[in-house]
Amino acid sequence: KRLAVLEAPVLLEMVQLWTVLSRLGQRSESGRRLPEVPYLAGLQLTLDDFQASLSLQCAFDAQRVRTVAAISSPLLPLFLLACCATLELGRAGLGVNVALKVLPFLFIGGAYSTANLLSCQFEDGDGESLGDFAFRKALPQLHCYDRDGIGFWVDVVGYSSALAYGVLIPLGLASLLVRQSLALQEARLFYAAASREHHVLELRLKTMHGDGDAALEP
Repeated sequence: KRLAVLEAPVLLEMVQLWTVLSRLGQRSESGRRLPEVPYLAGLQLTLDDFQASLSLQCAFDAQRVRTVAAISSPLLPLFLLACCATLELGRAGLGVNVALKVLPFLFIGGAYSTANLLSCQFEDGDGESLGDFAFRKALPQLHCYDRDGIGFWVDVVGYSSALAYGVLIPLGLASLLVRQSLALQEARLFYAAASREHHVLELRLKTMHGDGDAALEP
């Protein structure tokens, strides 16, 4: 049971990556549609897939639901990470611990939603160019080169999220690894030293920096 809990995030990430790669393969001319992909898409845990699974576009205004879901999908994981940063300010270590538990579930879906928000459809089903009628894949009601109104905010959200997913989050994870390595480096660099006083042999563990030691009990 404990092993299953530890391995669950890794398995979920593998399924999420497989779903993304399958969707990308379907966009190619030779892509073969896999019937299980729409069902596994919900495991990406994005608001866009959530509203699609509940058919919210049929119950409410389709264009508004599609717009809110497309824009919110990249922002939700970033909002949760911002909340983790707030927790970190209040209690050191808690925010990082929660963030590392959130990322495996939401990072891939958020990054894919960001790429989908910035992508455009330039060809129709027969491979013919759409020309000036090219549209955004996440928001078909918007032309690809619309930069006014909602198109401006879509670009702001898309490129800001791309910066976060492509640069800031990887740099943050890399900094955590470096800090952890530096913190554990001293513990790794130790040696055993022996001394004899009054016919008593004493063994001690000392760090390479010489700023601490511990006696070894027999």
